[in-house]
Amino acid sequence: MIDIPRDLLPGAEIDLDLMTPDNYRPGQTRSRGDRDLIDKAAAVLSAAQRPVIIAGGGVQWSDAGEEVCRMAELTGAAIVTSYGRADAVPNDHPSYLGHLGRLGSLEGIEAVRQADTILAVGTRLSQSTTFYDNRFIPADAKIVQIEIDPQEIGRNYPITVGIEGDAKAVMDGLLEKVREGEPKPNSDWIAEIGDLATRRTNRLDDEGKDTTMPMKPQKVYAELRKVIPRNAIVALDAGLAPNYGQDRLNYYEPRSLITSLDLGGLGFSFPASIGAKFAAPDRPVINFNGDGGFLFNAQEFSTLVENNLPVVTVVMNNGVWGSEKAYQRYAFNERYVGADVTNPRYDKYAEIFGGAGFYVERPEDIGNAMIEALNCGKPSIIEIPTDPDEMPRPARLNEVQGPTK
Repeated sequence: MIDIPRDLLPGAEIDLDLMTPDNYRPGQTRSRGDRDLIDKAAAVLSAAQRPVIIAGGGVQWSDAGEEVCRMAELTGAAIVTSYGRADAVPNDHPSYLGHLGRLGSLEGIEAVRQADTILAVGTRLSQSTTFYDNRFIPADAKIVQIEIDPQEIGRNYPITVGIEGDAKAVMDGLLEKVREGEPKPNSDWIAEIGDLATRRTNRLDDEGKDTTMPMKPQKVYAELRKVIPRNAIVALDAGLAPNYGQDRLNYYEPRSLITSLDLGGLGFSFPASIGAKFAAPDRPVINFNGDGGFLFNAQEFSTLVENNLPVVTVVMNNGVWGSEKAYQRYAFNERYVGADVTNPRYDKYAEIFGGAGFYVERPEDIGNAMIEALNCGKPSIIEIPTDPDEMPRPARLNEVQGPTK
């Protein structure tokens, strides 16, 4: 913060010779990692029979997605992303199986559970990805971890090799070393990865055939996958309905997915989408909220209108605090307290501010509504009533229930 006294502002002129950042900051450096450790890591990867790469935020920030894909092709590894980082690699790569964590990809989880070797690239393997236990990460798996923060290496799981460095730079060196060893990928494991990828595609396609009314969030995402542009930036709020979007939307570029990660803060995604549109005005920006989360800062719709920012917000309205009600259903014998929500019509809310509003009750209308919203040139809200009973068992249910006698 710069606080300037008011008496200095009217008519004041100050001579100031500003230096450019390169005069006082070093240029971007990429730590390439210790060569001996890279040699050890290459030997571990070359011997792996069921390797899995877990790609995290460090892959995004260093633009290492291509290197991760090349390593998967070289070693026959599956690619799974950490929670909130589904955009770390292009989702149309044949080895990509989805993400770990809450509402994670069933097929990605299965691959990790079978892994004998895990290459954790740019990830801390933290709470929202792993829950700090062995429900996903096998206790006997060898872990090679690449992390730019040395304090995070081996912090949550015992590792076989830990390499401090930039994800892209370390992966460059590791690829070179693995390639020198002429690895022989396990053909059976490659076939298994292909089967898992097919199962994931079929599962998502089957969700699109669901006829439940009101619609389930899975059905909404199945319709949206058909029309959302490849270069879109997607902001997903905390809560059940938005979290389904991590596994059910496709991401092709780094920094295309914005979530609140481990904090899980309701209301995060809407203002984050506004910032994304300021930063990337030429890319479509689509925000996903539940009905409760949108009301945390719905007044910022006026910011969009005032600045003429055509962000599209999808509000999946199920009339409940979904995450909280799920715990009350499964852990407290359906004793519901404060779990239901009374909402306005969010499409009308958008129109009151001067934006565009869409109310969609039929799945066949979802795609057209999204296309119209993207092309209307205004901030917009698409409200979609969704099934209030679609509440999967929470990931932390056992901890809430406590020990059983």
